[in-house]
Amino acid sequence: MHAGVEGLDETVLVWNGVVARVPAVVVQPASVQEVAAAVGYARDHGLLLSIRGGSRYAAGTAVAERAVTLDLSRMRDVTVDPGARLAHVGPGCPAGDVERIAQDYGLAVTREPDGLEEVEIVTVDGSVRIANRDENADLFRAVGGGAGDVGVVTRLTFRLAPRDRPHTAGR
Repeated sequence: MHAGVEGLDETVLVWNGVVARVPAVVVQPASVQEVAAAVGYARDHGLLLSIRGGSRYAAGTAVAERAVTLDLSRMRDVTVDPGARLAHVGPGCPAGDVERIAQDYGLAVTREPDGLEEVEIVTVDGSVRIANRDENADLFRAVGGGAGDVGVVTRLTFRLAPRDRPHTAGR
């Protein structure tokens, strides 16, 4: 999307109404390949890259002026592997959605600080990598520690734990 396109205001709106920034272009990728293409475009054209995921950013950092803004709201898939007690989550998925889906399996996202098990990430050079405690461990620590400028996370895998009371429909 470019300035003047219908729907742009809703796409770049951030939770903090005081923040009013207009990116050069907004990309709404639906796949890791589309994210990689957008990262490459921003890099090749010397543009800043800002990321708008599924959470609220009160500071307004999800949208940068005259940047390429990746709106990841189309990447909201959640897949639960109840046997392994893992949830594979798209970066545009609000946390509440993950909790609701995990409840259907009698599970919840663990509240332990190390509940993040793995990420799929498009690094700044456009490579798609898997990072966890064993594979690309430095990258995994950087993502888990909130380090910026390492890439765009395209999937998160969280550990799940049994719920005290399983969710039932209609509650």
